[in-house]
This record gives sequence, structure tokens and C-alpha cells, in this order.
Amino acid sequence: MAEVDHHARGLRGGEQAPYRRLAIHVLARALRDLSNPAASPTDRESARRFLIGSPMLAHWCRLAALDPRLVVAHVARLTR
Repeated sequence: MAEVDHHARGLRGGEQAPYRRLAIHVLARALRDLSNPAASPTDRESARRFLIGSPMLAHWCRLAALDPRLVVAHVARLTR
């Protein structure tokens, strides 16, 4: 993980796109797991814990160029 973060910080412009796409995919997958009633309870809980502000959420949001506070707020709306 540290290697990915190190490389992502050093890249500029289009070179950063693969890291950003991967990060967006990771976040989208967690949102799908959280909101999928057919997902296992374990998967849903794991996604919930990740998306409510874990250190890894901050890492993936940084790579995706997203504000983790906005992601947490979106999750709060989804789980009401």
C-alpha cells in the first residue's frame, strides 16, 4: 500500500489516471456491497466499517481525489 501511495504522489496528469480509476472502483465496490441486500452480512458489515471513516477510506479517497467527509456523509444517507 505504501508503494502505491508513494507512486501516486509522484505521478502527474494522465499518469495518475490508473490509480484514480482503481481507487474509484474500490470505493464503488464497497458502496455496492453496503447497499446490496443480497450481499452476505459479513460483506455488508465490512463495507460499512470501511466506509464510515476508516484510515483505508482516507487512503483510497486521496487516490480517487475525493473528499472522505463527503463519502462518509453519503454513506450516512444510504444507511438511514
